[in-house]
Parts: sequence; C-alpha cells; structure tokens
Amino acid sequence: MKKIVKVLGILVGSLLVVVFLVFVGIYTNNKIQLQNKTKKLFLMVKKWKWITNLYVFK
Repeated sequence: MKKIVKVLGILVGSLLVVVFLVFVGIYTNNKIQLQNKTKKLFLMVKKWKWITNLYVFK
C-alpha cells in the first residue's frame, strides 16, 4: 500500500511540474510576442512622426 501511494505521489508531483512548466512557457512566449508587437508599434509611430515632420516643415 505504501509503495502505491509513493508511486502515485511521484506521478502527481511530476504531472504538476509539467503543467507548471507548460504554463510558464506559454506566459513567456506571450510576453515575448507582446514585446515584439510593442517594439514594432513604437517604430511605426516613430516613423510616422518623422514622415509627418518632413511634410509639415516643407
């Protein structure tokens, strides 16, 4: 009986670790993609300001 409980405990613990690592991976991936989108948006705004400044001052 003790052996079965020990094996089940190890299996459940391993499953929890795997689920935790999957969620951490998903969170990290979303954070990286969000940073890339923010960076692209910032560059677009910067480029747009540069273009509008060219036309405003001419």
